[in-house]
Order: sequence, then structure tokens, then C-alpha cells
Amino acid sequence: MRLIIDTDPGIDDALALLYAVASPEARIEAITTVAGNVDIVKTTRNAHHILRHAALPHPPPIFQGCATPLHRQPVYAEHVHGEDGLAGQYDGLPYTTEHGAVEAILRIARQNPGEISLLALGPLTNVAAALQADPSGFANLKQVVIMGGAIEPPGNITPLAEFNFHADPHAARQVLRSPVPLTLVPLDLTRKAVLHKETLRAWTADRTDSRARFVTALCHRYFHFYSAMHGGEFCFLHDPLATAIALDPALARIETLRVEIETEGEMAAGMVVRDLRPHRETGCIVNVASDCSMEEFFHRFEERVVRPRGADSAESYPAMTQ
Repeated sequence: MRLIIDTDPGIDDALALLYAVASPEARIEAITTVAGNVDIVKTTRNAHHILRHAALPHPPPIFQGCATPLHRQPVYAEHVHGEDGLAGQYDGLPYTTEHGAVEAILRIARQNPGEISLLALGPLTNVAAALQADPSGFANLKQVVIMGGAIEPPGNITPLAEFNFHADPHAARQVLRSPVPLTLVPLDLTRKAVLHKETLRAWTADRTDSRARFVTALCHRYFHFYSAMHGGEFCFLHDPLATAIALDPALARIETLRVEIETEGEMAAGMVVRDLRPHRETGCIVNVASDCSMEEFFHRFEERVVRPRGADSAESYPAMTQ
């Protein structure tokens, strides 16, 4: 599958990128960054850091995108991911990057009509900006798969809203109204992808390589946050699960819902409103992943994120630039 990954790294974004680059079925054409979990400078540098850990012979290009939401002030989540967005793991190495994420999405879509899937793991600002700039070019995308939204509250940033949709609710509303086929992977499902501390410990017990250290450090930050929130040593793998479903839709059960996105209100901005009224034609028809083979997902997560081929001997990683 040919992918553009739009992301705001972020701990679970980092785990999702490691999953994607280790997936034999994925051909990643570009990574585009957006402000979200942290500001745009940090999300972009974090994307470079993650690819250095992946140690790819031919890493995909990284394009920096939108620094602010369409119509509101930025909302960040350093309290979850750490001040650097990567649990204090950012290495400070120099990097160079390209700008123009929106243009890159449209250019790749136009050059490859019907072949490119867009996986959106952060706020949908870049995606909405591409749709606004060139609707016909955007329509060349094969599909858009989105980690975002909460069909049934609670949310994870307000009582009603999931973070990505709350961070840019106007973008979420526009993208969900797009004519491009769309699949939503909401909190309702990703909260079932629970990684326990003892599971990660078992996976890494015999490991001293840099990949194991990096993944462990990321997850331990998550465990600390969720322990304070929920009283247990576990975390939710939101973005990795959405990535797995994007690459293999057969993992999930899909249902079709009619929804709308609320754009206003301190608590309600980004809320997914499901319209259950019969014979109504308002809102958007979206495909929603409502169930998943979690056993198979965790098998693949261990295989691709924790134990990718060659990781056991990867004691260090090279500095790479785009």
C-alpha cells in the first residue's frame, strides 16, 4: 500500500511510524508533519529522530506543514508526551527538512491518481488545507484513514472530544465532508488496544539494543501518565492501531454512520455527533472501525515495533538528513 503519513509526533505517533516503516505491505511516499501534540518545529524534528531510529536505507522525505489550526489557537499535549514530545528522548542531532506539506500531499496525489492512501494521525489541519487548496487534486487520493474522534464520549481532552478533533474541529468537519472514501478509527476502538507494562517487559527482557531502549522509554512515559489518570500501568496504542487498520482493513469490522463535528464550545469543540434519526440527510456518511482482532494486532506490533528484523544487533543508529 502506498501511503502518505500525516502526523504530529508524539509518543504513539512515534510507535505508529515505527510500525509503518517495518511493515512489508507499506510503501511510504512521504511523511508530513502538523502541529498537535507539540508545536510544528518539535513534531518535525521528532519525525526525523524517529526515522533515525528506524535506520532505513532510503527514508521517505519529511515535509513540514501547518503550525496553527484553521480557526483557533493551538492546543498542545506536552503533559502527556513530555516537553519535547518524545518522552525526553529527542537526541538534538541536526537535521534538514522540506516545507510545503500541503503541496506535497496534493502533488503526490495528482501524480498517482487512485493509488495513494493518506493516513492522518494528528489534527487534520494539513488535510483540510489540501482539500481547500485543490479539491480536484485531493480527490485523486484513494482513501483517507483517520485516527480521531470519539463516537460515544468520554473524550480524552474534554469530556466530549478526542484530542485530534478538538485541536482543529473546523478541519475535522471539512475533511469528513470530503468525497474521498474515509475510514475513522475512533477512541471507542483504540481504547481497547491496551499495552500493559508487564507485556512490554516480557517483550524486551532479553534486549539491550537501541530500538528496545527507545520503545521502552516512550512507553514508560505513557505508563506514568496513564497510571496517574487511571491507576494502572498500561497505555493505549491509538495511532499504532489506526496504522495497522490502514495497512490491513481486514483486521477491523467497519460500520457506516452518519455524523457531524461540533466546532464550537469549550467542552464540545471536536465532538462527534452521531445522528440516529431516521430519514435524515444531514451530516456526513463515514466508515467507522468498530472492532478489531486485538490478538493479531499485538502480534504484529511486537514483531514490527519491538522486534523488527535486525533490531537485536542494532546498538546504535546513524545520523540521517533529508
